[in-house]
Amino acid sequence: MTPDLVMGQRLWAMFGVAILLVAGMNAYAVMREPDVVGIGDLIEHTNEVVRVEGTLTTWMKDPYGTGENRVDLIIEDDTGVVELRWYRATDLPPVGTKVTATADVIEWDGRIYMQALGSGAVSWKQSDLPDVVMTSLADVAADPVNHSDRVLRLSGYIGEAVPPDASWTSAMLNDHPTYSNAEHHMKLIITSAPGRWIENGARIQADGLLQYDASDLVWAFHVTGPEVRVDDDHTPAVDTLDWDDPESWSYRSGSIVRLSGELIEEDGDLFLTHDGTKVCFIPGEGDEEAAKALVNETTTAAGRLVWSTSKGGWCLDASTSDDLDLIVPTQMADLLGMLEVAPTDLIESGQRYTVRVYARYAIAPGVEDSSTSFADSASYRPGWRTVTGTVPGPRSDWIEAGQAIVANVSVAWDGAAMRARLMVHEMTLDGDAPDPAQLLWDDGAQQWSYSRDMKVALSGVLKADENGGYRLHEAGGERSVGLEPLATSIALDDLHADTTLRFIGRWSQVVSEDGMSMTYRLVAADVNDRDGDGLADGLEAVLGTNPNDEDSNDDGVDDRQELTEA
Repeated sequence: MTPDLVMGQRLWAMFGVAILLVAGMNAYAVMREPDVVGIGDLIEHTNEVVRVEGTLTTWMKDPYGTGENRVDLIIEDDTGVVELRWYRATDLPPVGTKVTATADVIEWDGRIYMQALGSGAVSWKQSDLPDVVMTSLADVAADPVNHSDRVLRLSGYIGEAVPPDASWTSAMLNDHPTYSNAEHHMKLIITSAPGRWIENGARIQADGLLQYDASDLVWAFHVTGPEVRVDDDHTPAVDTLDWDDPESWSYRSGSIVRLSGELIEEDGDLFLTHDGTKVCFIPGEGDEEAAKALVNETTTAAGRLVWSTSKGGWCLDASTSDDLDLIVPTQMADLLGMLEVAPTDLIESGQRYTVRVYARYAIAPGVEDSSTSFADSASYRPGWRTVTGTVPGPRSDWIEAGQAIVANVSVAWDGAAMRARLMVHEMTLDGDAPDPAQLLWDDGAQQWSYSRDMKVALSGVLKADENGGYRLHEAGGERSVGLEPLATSIALDDLHADTTLRFIGRWSQVVSEDGMSMTYRLVAADVNDRDGDGLADGLEAVLGTNPNDEDSNDDGVDDRQELTEA
């Protein structure tokens, strides 16, 4: 046999062995299961398929309400917590189940999460299902730490209405249908849409996990919407709205409520009215004719309290309408909760939300885009939560501090401030502006600084200064501030001279005359004249006439004319 022939045979043999080795390695790679790693070590396995084992603490279907076939799961082990985005998910286990998840490790913008597609990504055995502990709010309140490592089954009454498609809800779970009568209240976090209306005051039962909420320094009960069971034998009470307290209405957003007023019809739409305030009313199916028969009469109507984007106001919806014009505004607390859970996702998605917020500071008109701050209540309270935002402009009027706003917003990243920011696309003011903040002379400059740019009230005696302007002097004191009255103010006439009057205006901080310090000035200031008789309410208090009646003694001559002719 020639040497060339022998060498050729050896080469073919080596080639065949190489083929077998490669095939064997490929088969091993296919058959080999991914390594099990600790969640805390996932950063070392970026772009690898790995397996983690831990406890399912919560999950949320279609987190942004876009119809996407996606579930976000939070899995925790002794080393850390990870979010798993599971597309085309199959059945989900209850919260508290020990699960095994196989997925890609993704790193984006410094954030680590896992991503999986299809069935088999999450698995568990019957023995992995949690033992559910039936307990009560009173037992949990007595020893929350002892309950924090177990799956609890709690019953109670929910403190707000939850829409069928609400992907994230923060509410209260009470042990009595009436909040004021309840002995125990627990923060309730509902992730994933419940698929049905859960009415305000409904009796519910749910399995979930008790976790400490570091942002609010409270314990919170975390449950998933589809697993909230509603006791349909319990009928929640229906609240009656108070026309004199419209600020409280937002707390009943989405709830079925009653409202009494005169029923009127405008351009084919029905409204309940009271002292010039209107709330649209949408009758139930088949009740349209009966409702129109009550037009121009005082009646009581019931319906779900929703916001109409086209009318820019509240409506009572007694129908089963799916009109996209009617929405339930998301509360500020819910949006902030979603920001805490997944801020990057909110920014990435570009999803818009309709939220009800309060202006933390007064927002000036005439500015193209204003950077401001929004709060979850009209004024400061313990636990007050705020977020920065950008408001489109210009506007023709001030937005006062504490003003309720219903706004369509998205979430953006503010690189300069290194935080999330609400971008307001459209907004409507909800209700009247808050009353002016009452300033006192004894408050001093530091306390006054909190009211800068706000509409405020300050009482004093108006006097001209040596420069042709005006100053407001403390009655019986030495202190004074600059004041710019409206040119039409009745306080400028001689009848009001040397009288202590209550001026309302815009509180402005300006540079002092020497340019070395800051001082305060009340601008666009005027006095109240409730009865329109040309006498300020403060002067009428001194004279003893009625500030609510232009003709206090009913003699046919108004109070100002009697004073000038006396």
